[in-house]
Amino acid sequence: AGLVTVVQGSLLGSILSNLLLVLGMAFFAAGLWIKESHFSSMGASANMTCLALGSIALALPTIYSSLPDASLEDMLMISRISAVLLAVVYALFLVFQLLTHADMFTGEGEDEDEQALMSAPTSIVVLVSA
Repeated sequence: AGLVTVVQGSLLGSILSNLLLVLGMAFFAAGLWIKESHFSSMGASANMTCLALGSIALALPTIYSSLPDASLEDMLMISRISAVLLAVVYALFLVFQLLTHADMFTGEGEDEDEQALMSAPTSIVVLVSA
């Protein structure tokens, strides 16, 4: 009851800390085996756009709640609408990234005929056991 701000702050903090931890560990692990990484600038731009959109959508209800005539019901409606829009944008981004423009998200120096390090069943076992 009335702890919406605490929940929003907790969610934002956990999202940012997980993003930074996962990104940092991915860079560290990649640096152990590959001395120089190559990234697609177009793919990075698309990811940054989604990140900016997510940040704005998380900030909108908080900004709206600071207005003088803002009601709790209106703030919750804005929060729900932005959550639905983020879910739709995320689903569309997955289609964009995995189906329609998959070539944009491969590294500039990567070959498409790369051999898998693990078989599909081994990958599934590792994924389930993690």
